Amino acid sequence: MWPRRARIFHSFFSIDLSKIPSKVGLHDPEYMGIFEDNDPAKRMVAIIDNYADVGELIQYSDEGFDVVPANEAYKLWVNYFVYALTH
Repeated sequence: MWPRRARIFHSFFSIDLSKIPSKVGLHDPEYMGIFEDNDPAKRMVAIIDNYADVGELIQYSDEGFDVVPANEAYKLWVNYFVYALTH
């Protein structure tokens, strides 16, 4: 379904998405992409982190919360940046 999915989650770091918790706790995090010409075989131009708590993990990473999800959130943002620069 997502041929470029592995590329964005492995563009610099290898991300373990199971370590990023859900924001509401009821649903698993979802990652949805928007592709060039609406064709999943082409370049991804945007990604949506639905139910993922990535921003909160980074915002509160210095306040003593669990380190593992915060590290995975930083890695995910680095991957987004590297993917954007290389594609």
